[in-house]
Amino acid sequence: MGPTKNTGGSAILYNAPQQGFSNPGFVYGIGLHGVGYNITGMTPVGLIPVLFGTNGRVAWGSTVGSLDTNDVFQERLNPNNPYEYWFNGAYRPMSKRTDIIEVRGEEAVKIDIYSTVHGFVRSWDKQNDSAYTIKRSWEGRELETMIAWAQAARSESWDEYLEYASRVSVSITWFFADTAGNIGAVGLGKQPLRDPYVDIQFPSPGDGSREWRGFKPFAQNPRSLNPEQGYLASWNNQIVRGLRADGANFSVVDRVNAIVQSLESRPEFSAHEIWKISELVSTVDLNAPYFIPYILRAASDLDASDTRHRLLRLLKAWNMENSDSDGDGNYDSPAVTVFRAWLLAMERRVFRDDLPRSVYRDYQRLGYPEPTDKSSPGSIRTAQLSKILFNALEGSASGIPQEYDFLNGATPDSVILKALADVDRQLSERFGEESKGWLTPVAKHYFPPKNALGVPIAGVDELLSLPQYMNRGTTNFLVEMREGSVTLCSVTAPGQSGFIGPSGHPDQHYSDQMELFETSTCKSDVVLPGNGLNPESAEQ
Repeated sequence: MGPTKNTGGSAILYNAPQQGFSNPGFVYGIGLHGVGYNITGMTPVGLIPVLFGTNGRVAWGSTVGSLDTNDVFQERLNPNNPYEYWFNGAYRPMSKRTDIIEVRGEEAVKIDIYSTVHGFVRSWDKQNDSAYTIKRSWEGRELETMIAWAQAARSESWDEYLEYASRVSVSITWFFADTAGNIGAVGLGKQPLRDPYVDIQFPSPGDGSREWRGFKPFAQNPRSLNPEQGYLASWNNQIVRGLRADGANFSVVDRVNAIVQSLESRPEFSAHEIWKISELVSTVDLNAPYFIPYILRAASDLDASDTRHRLLRLLKAWNMENSDSDGDGNYDSPAVTVFRAWLLAMERRVFRDDLPRSVYRDYQRLGYPEPTDKSSPGSIRTAQLSKILFNALEGSASGIPQEYDFLNGATPDSVILKALADVDRQLSERFGEESKGWLTPVAKHYFPPKNALGVPIAGVDELLSLPQYMNRGTTNFLVEMREGSVTLCSVTAPGQSGFIGPSGHPDQHYSDQMELFETSTCKSDVVLPGNGLNPESAEQ
């Protein structure tokens, strides 16, 4: 956020990267002072760079990138030898590497990894003489990327920041703020120059006819500095209009709109109020705002005696938050149950007869955390179903031309009302006629003793939890970049240290940030003087 939008008149960077949750956590606070560095921030365990922080002149953060830096190639295999592939008019042998993984108490596991000129084989279809490889623009440039990211912490200006950014080949989005009041964002990644006949939605032929033609210059990477609206907001959305990527499904239906709506609600915000926006969006329903107006409009002419009016009253009164303010273990409003049931009813009525079974299964998942799932909840997004359903209901008004009629000739209003009737019947049968009892159990926020791959990293008795899931960052921090007085406030649950001593007693910082995380508050981080900084930090 720029100075014109902040009541304090300075640039602010708020960053909450969502990298999953575990106990112990894998992101920790760090101060690095010496050999050209004077920084305070947070970073994942084992990485060279400090991914999030400030050096007193600039502050930086990041999130997953949206640039398309990978392509899948379909290799044509030799029918007589599946480890040879056709390239530039001849069969070539694949390269082979064998990895040996030692397993305690069991025999070592050997894994053969085959590669072509495009990259490693990710899947085989030997029955059809095919294999699929993935080509990555950043392959072989990993070390350069890591070093550039580490050195970017020395930057003292936007231009210097971009110099380091130009050496980062992986797809990542960097954020920037400085004490001069500048804010910026840039999409990083080495972008391939593709053959004009390549459609990134499908594998490219691996025979040599559709090879990359080099790379785009870094000057073509999207970026923004000091935008007119006074802020930049991102939640893994499309970084620039028109951007396409084979692994993304960009849409106007996007969770970033929850942030943008808050930022547009008033002309200025204090640092404390910016922090509170993250608290609001951590429980907001990311699907409901797109469809409740449709439902209410479709039902505007219902007969007064229609039992669906009780559903409409619930939806109309709902603040569209998934909250448990009284702590009874259920979400506050029965509208949570009604809306989720309606979304599934629409999925059945609109898409079940049109999508292949394997595809249809993906659209049955609404993305809400499950009360019985004790794994890392990760990050909640708008459902994929919501994106195509919204376009189907928009019809000719959609930004995507609707060339297929998912509604089978019916009007949107009629389908919406039939789905609402389905919900009325289903919930009455399940819960009874009294709608105030139609409550959905709250999903807890778990910090499992496993990493993102499901590998145990602590004892099975070290599962931690909070009463309600919150769609927040693995680490959450805010830096206010006042000239001569930079302040940093952060929370990274469960705590700074997962150490348990020989006596069995955990370190004092084992889980001391759980309460901060639950209450959406933060701790003041000391930014050491030495570059003119005030070590005190503003309260949040």
